[in-house]
Amino acid sequence: MKKLIAILLAVILAFPAALVTFAEDGTTYYIDSVGGSDSNDGKSPDSAWLTPSRISELTFTAGDSILFKRGGVYTLEYTAVGGGTKDAPVVIGAYGDEDGPAPVFATQDDKFVFTFIDVSYWTIRDIEFSGPSNGRAIRIDVKDGVAKGFSILNCSFHDMHHEPSTSYDAGDYSVIAIDGTATGGNGAHVEDILMDGLSFYTLGYGVDINGNDANTPEEPYNKNITLKNSVFYDIIDDGYILGNTSGFLIENCQFVDVATMTDHYTAPCWFHRVENGIYQDCEVSGSTNTMDGMAIDFDNMTQNVIAQRIYSHDNSRFFWCCVWGNQHQYNNIIRYCLSVNDNATYSGICGYGYEINFGLYNNTIYNSNGIIFRQKNSANYAQFKDSFVQNNIFCINKARLFTPELAMNNVFSNNYLIGTLGPQIFTDDGAHSSDFLKDSKVVVDGNIKFRDYNFKKLLGIAATDYDNKDSFKLVCTSPLLNAGVQVGADMGEKDFFGNPLRAEHNIGCFDAMVTHEWSEWTQVKAPAPGVAGQNSRVCSICGSAETQEVPALPVPTTQPTTVPSTVPTTVPTTVPTTVPPTVPTTVPTTAETTAVPTTVPTTDETEPGTTEPEYIFGDADMNGKVDATDARLVLRAAAKLDTLSAIQARFCDMDGNGKIDAIDARKILRIAAKLD
Repeated sequence: MKKLIAILLAVILAFPAALVTFAEDGTTYYIDSVGGSDSNDGKSPDSAWLTPSRISELTFTAGDSILFKRGGVYTLEYTAVGGGTKDAPVVIGAYGDEDGPAPVFATQDDKFVFTFIDVSYWTIRDIEFSGPSNGRAIRIDVKDGVAKGFSILNCSFHDMHHEPSTSYDAGDYSVIAIDGTATGGNGAHVEDILMDGLSFYTLGYGVDINGNDANTPEEPYNKNITLKNSVFYDIIDDGYILGNTSGFLIENCQFVDVATMTDHYTAPCWFHRVENGIYQDCEVSGSTNTMDGMAIDFDNMTQNVIAQRIYSHDNSRFFWCCVWGNQHQYNNIIRYCLSVNDNATYSGICGYGYEINFGLYNNTIYNSNGIIFRQKNSANYAQFKDSFVQNNIFCINKARLFTPELAMNNVFSNNYLIGTLGPQIFTDDGAHSSDFLKDSKVVVDGNIKFRDYNFKKLLGIAATDYDNKDSFKLVCTSPLLNAGVQVGADMGEKDFFGNPLRAEHNIGCFDAMVTHEWSEWTQVKAPAPGVAGQNSRVCSICGSAETQEVPALPVPTTQPTTVPSTVPTTVPTTVPTTVPPTVPTTVPTTAETTAVPTTVPTTDETEPGTTEPEYIFGDADMNGKVDATDARLVLRAAAKLDTLSAIQARFCDMDGNGKIDAIDARKILRIAAKLD
């Protein structure tokens, strides 16, 4: 998969290189390939030297700086003399317009621009190394003692030796070469190397780091080497070889179209004779060398190394454990990685020894050629022993999964295997090993098509676009949720997608719990007085429904049978003086009549097609008559001690003025006393 160099450079420039403080106490020297003069003193931009050869006359000390003007082109082969300290390294860098191009360095065939032998504490930053010749860039070497404290920051390396190597392990083409090999068992090695914010493209070879094989006090490994925030693109041979080192970190790097030749064993990033390291949060793609071409390569005595959250896609294979010469490897782990379409050849193990206490867990391996857990070479075997293969998704398209001998005490459980031709499970002699899979789910379906909807349903993944890593997140229907197990005491801090790990585990590289993707709440039943309503919502992924109760509307309260002392509890036996003591003996004329109808239909509040109820004016409790209870209710309402419903108020508003007051209460009292 080709990517534009401009895009890669934009990515790399987004990573801030480690900051270096220029010590005030040192001397700064300036070189300007256009406006300088070698007759100047070189100690200011206005008195810069013309050629970099002048620096060969000096011995540098702590805090010194050598700055080259941006936009200039320099041809140089410099071997450093002197060095700095941890707090005040010697700095080789750039000056001038910060928006201008970096100074460009070149040299002749098979020569280095900068060579550092038996010196310490140098920083190279903001430099561009390029052709047109096939020269090389930086060499760090040691013959006696320890060379330490080198930082290479925000530099680019391109168009140098862009041709296939002539032999295996062709470190002689590398643009950065670091060699910590002791001579005569004097304990020599390199340590504390930082490479940050680098870009490598259109090269024959990237970085080669070697040292002592013995790993003894007399011939120790190199120590503490870090590579981060860097891009490797269009490199024919190896991108980054790390050997003979104890304590390393590789993180946030991209390897794109690296190791594309097929004549030798090459890989984008690989280790040999290393220990105690972490390789994490990197992307590896487009490695087409079918002899190797893997994203993760634990080679020849790799010990105690963790590869985690690696996104490997469109490579020849995903991982490889090369155990040679019966020199066993111990305690390596591959976890929370995503491998997609790494299927030109199979992953697994090769050689003549054991990969012991190996952990392969919570990885998603999709559209793989297959995995070999045991390989026979002549009369010898390379296989896993005392190892853990758990919580993985294996989607195998060519039916290769060779198992180790059961006697090797391996744990193979809680994996989910899908294969188009099986997957056929083999021991060395081709026999099916059902015990090997006793705690795993195996789906055998020759009709499975990778990338189709059935495959999506089978795993329960998002699968909107298999070229998008987010497609491999689990969804709420997945059978893999909480189907994993705890593997060892420490499984790390987060999964492939950056989710913090939980006490329970999924199968695959996505280890978070998934919630439904709910729609908005919609009302399916309206609430009524005394009866709750209901809302509902539906998951857009699985169709599950969830309901929510809506509180019932209030019901009119039953009025108390007792009345506070402030309200009369009996009907007065006398009539107020303003009311005539007797009923008139004659009937008033129609115009003078003050009596109200005894019943009124309520057609405005009655459902169509039902009988219209009748209500009596003054009948507050609606029991069909006007009595003392009605009088008490109206008296309490008039005194603001109770409230009446709308219907009650309507038929107890005796004077029709729109409110319940003393006049209404007196009128009902008279009706209750049979005075009206």
